[in-house]
Amino acid sequence: MASFGCFKSLSCSRRFAVNVRKAVRDVGLLNFRKVPRIPASVACVDDEQLGRSLFSLPASERSFIASSTLVSGADQPLLNLTTTLSGRAMCIDRCLHTSSYLAVKAWERRNKKVYPPQKPGEPPRKAEVYYSRRQIKHSMRKMWYIAKFVKGMMIDDALTQLQFIDKKSAKIAREVLLEAQEEAVKNHNVEFKSNLHIADAFVGKGEYDHAMRIHAKGRFSILDLVYSHFFVCLREGPPPKEVETTGYDQAQHYIDSLRKRTITHSV
Repeated sequence: MASFGCFKSLSCSRRFAVNVRKAVRDVGLLNFRKVPRIPASVACVDDEQLGRSLFSLPASERSFIASSTLVSGADQPLLNLTTTLSGRAMCIDRCLHTSSYLAVKAWERRNKKVYPPQKPGEPPRKAEVYYSRRQIKHSMRKMWYIAKFVKGMMIDDALTQLQFIDKKSAKIAREVLLEAQEEAVKNHNVEFKSNLHIADAFVGKGEYDHAMRIHAKGRFSILDLVYSHFFVCLREGPPPKEVETTGYDQAQHYIDSLRKRTITHSV
């Protein structure tokens, strides 16, 4: 792991930006129960007592605490080693992008939804397949164009169009669509794999990683290693017809929205 002495000039939320995954693994290896507690009533701990407390720990934990002391930049010795360790762990958590959809795959849960029995005379419900690929090593902004391009197209037309687009995002989207098509046929009882259209396609921000770029004269910068998610929903049958709106329809919609306004403090 890189030396932490060079991170004194960084803010608290950026100190552990380099090798975040290794830092998280180091924090997970620490055994907080074995960390000796120093009484909080002691105003200052001498070097001898601090040394005995440090050398009673394993070598890996001892080096991590020493590096944490360097990063903190404090002139006084540590008053409580457990507080320092928990503070460093909180610092690492702040460096990570933790969204709700990273841990819980709510998009795929929609495949398990059970609908009530249909009444006599109702048209048969079309099959829907929800599929996604997480942590794609590509920019979310570049994947967005392809997601909007294929939305509303038949699956075969989308695969044909993406085959002739010489972009990394198009190749990734084509692989995801092929996987979703295979998932629909194998696990969701779709009879004809060509009788599917892309009902929805969008992207999401993934969990970012960080790296360090070395500059001249001892300077460096933090790089963001971007990741993205690609979500797709396949629905059985042809896509619905697009309703063409004229200028008169848009003006009428605008007038209706004005008439439905609620004016605060009016008569």
